[in-house]
Amino acid sequence: GRSRNLIKVRDTILLMRRELTNVPDDAFVLSTTVDALVTCGELREAQRCVQDAEHKSPHNLSAYVYGSLLKGLSRAGRNHECLQIFKHMKSRGMVVNVATY
Repeated sequence: GRSRNLIKVRDTILLMRRELTNVPDDAFVLSTTVDALVTCGELREAQRCVQDAEHKSPHNLSAYVYGSLLKGLSRAGRNHECLQIFKHMKSRGMVVNVATY
């Protein structure tokens, strides 16, 4: 469905960035992808993207990326998961800002 198409778009963007500019994946692309997945209601895929980034490119994670995920989970009434993610962010030493709330 929609989430597969969004994943394909993300992968294409990331591939083009690497081929054209030789620049690694960045937080902007990750944040945009997570936000798009959340907007489409694909929370599981959004969580997977964040988890993948935690393992593959943790330097790309920002409060904005987590904020997008938290926004979707909150709207879905999944407040316990929001609190877990918030605690996880703090344990990683992430600076929480306005985007997180």
